[in-house]
Amino acid sequence: MVIATLMTNYGEKMIKKVQFRRTTLIGMFSVAVVLGVASANFGFFVGSSYVIGLFLVSLAVIKKRGFLALLCVLILGLAIGSWRGANFLRLLNPVNDLYSKQVILTGIAQTDGVYSSNSQLSFDVGQISISDPIQAQVPGKIKAEGFGINAVYRGDKVQVEGKLQDSMGSRVGRVSFATIKVIDHNSSPIESARHGFNAGMFSALPEPQASFGLGLLIGEKTTLPKRVTDNLSTVGLTHIIAVSGYNLTIIVVAVRRLMSKRSKYQAAMTAVLLIGLFVLMTGFSASIVRAGIVSMLSIAAWYYGRSVRPILLIFFTAALTALWNPLYVWTDAGWYLSFLAFFGVLVLAPLIANRTKWRRAHSVIGLLMIESLSAQLMTAPYILFTFKQISLLALPANILVVPLVPIAMFLSLIAGIAGMIITPIAGWFAWPAKIVLTYILDLAALFARVPNAVLKRTLSVGGLTMIYGCMVLIILALARAVANRGTITDSDTGNS
Repeated sequence: MVIATLMTNYGEKMIKKVQFRRTTLIGMFSVAVVLGVASANFGFFVGSSYVIGLFLVSLAVIKKRGFLALLCVLILGLAIGSWRGANFLRLLNPVNDLYSKQVILTGIAQTDGVYSSNSQLSFDVGQISISDPIQAQVPGKIKAEGFGINAVYRGDKVQVEGKLQDSMGSRVGRVSFATIKVIDHNSSPIESARHGFNAGMFSALPEPQASFGLGLLIGEKTTLPKRVTDNLSTVGLTHIIAVSGYNLTIIVVAVRRLMSKRSKYQAAMTAVLLIGLFVLMTGFSASIVRAGIVSMLSIAAWYYGRSVRPILLIFFTAALTALWNPLYVWTDAGWYLSFLAFFGVLVLAPLIANRTKWRRAHSVIGLLMIESLSAQLMTAPYILFTFKQISLLALPANILVVPLVPIAMFLSLIAGIAGMIITPIAGWFAWPAKIVLTYILDLAALFARVPNAVLKRTLSVGGLTMIYGCMVLIILALARAVANRGTITDSDTGNS
C-alpha cells in the first residue's frame, strides 16, 4: 500500500513537471482534427456550443503546456473536425436526394474540357448552384460530360442539364450525356496568358513532346495521348505530370539561389509571388493547394529564422485541407498518396541520407535518388491496397528520370516562351527540350514493354496496418540513431 501511494505521488509529480512544446501541441491538435473529420463520416457529431466551450477551456490551460493542455487540444481537435464534417454532410444532403434524377445546375469550369468516350466533352464543375428540381448550393465539384458546345475552358461559367449520378473520389457526383451551355467566358489575363503559352508550346514542339512539356510544367494532362499516360502509369511516373510540391520546391530553390546576394525580404516576396502565379496558372487543384500551403509555411519559417519540423508541416497542412474539404479524408486516395509522398521526402529521406555511407548521398543527384526511393517506399503499400496493383519498375524508372525533371521543366519553359514570342524560329530554341523530353518518353515506353512490369495483388487492411506499423518503428529507430550520432559528435568536439 505504501509503495503504491509513493508510486502514485511520484507519477503525479512527474506529470506536473512535464511540459510539451508548442509545436507538439499543434501537431497533436492537427492529427485530432483529421481524425475528427474522419469520424463525422461514421455518424459522430459535435455541436457548436461544445466546440466553443472546449476552446475556452483550452485557452485557460494551454499556457502550462502540461498533460491537461495536451488532453484539451486533442479533444478540441476532434470536436472541430467532427463539427466541420457534420456541417459538410448537411450541405451534401440535397445532392444525395438527387442521385438518378434530372437536374439543371450552373457552376464554374475547374478544368479545360477534353473529349472523352462517346465524343463527350468532359470537365469538372465547381461553385455549383442547382436550380431544378430544387434550389441548393453544393460544395465540392461535379464531373460533367456531354454535348452542345465545342469547347469549355477553365473559368467559364456553364450550365449543365442531365441525370446526376454518384461518383468516387473527391467529386460529389457526375452528370453524363448532359446538355452543356456556356453562359459566360473567362477573360482574365491569367487565363489568356495560359492559353497563349499552351499555343506557344505546340508551335515550338511536336507531339507528344509538347503535351508532355505542358504536363511537367503546369500539370496539363488533358492533351496527352492515351499511350503516353498508360506508359507513365505502368512504370510509376504519373506523378511527374501532376503539379505538386516538387514543382514548387524547384521554384523556391531557384529563387533562393538567384537572389542569394539580395535581401531575405526580396527573396521571400519573390518566391511568394511566383508561387501565387504558379497556383493561378495551374488552377486550385487539391495537390497544388496542399503544396502551396507547405511552401508558404516553409518560406515564412525561413524568413523569420525559425526551423519548423517537417512532420508538423505535414500534419498542419493535412488538418487545413481536411477542414476545407472533408471529402479528401473520406474518399480521395490522392490526398493520402500526397501526404505519404510528402512524409517520404521530408522525413524519411533526410534520415536515410544521414545514415547512409554513400559518399554522394548529399549531392543534388544523390538526394533526388534518395527522395524518390523514400516516396516510393511510403506510397507503395497504399497503392497496392487501393488499386490492387503496383509497378515493379517504379524505382529504377524514377531514379533514371526524376533527376532530369527540373532540366526538362526549364527547357520546356524556354520552348513555350519562344513559341509565344518568336514563333517562326521557335524550333531552334526548343530542340534541347525536345531531346530531354524524347529521352523520358522513350525510357517510359521501353520500361512499359517489359513483361510483368505491373504486379497485381490484393493487400488487406490488416496487412496495410502491419506494414506501416513496421515502417513507423524503423523510422523511429533511424531518428534515434541520427540523434545519438549528433550527440556523440557534439561531445567529441567539446560542444555537448
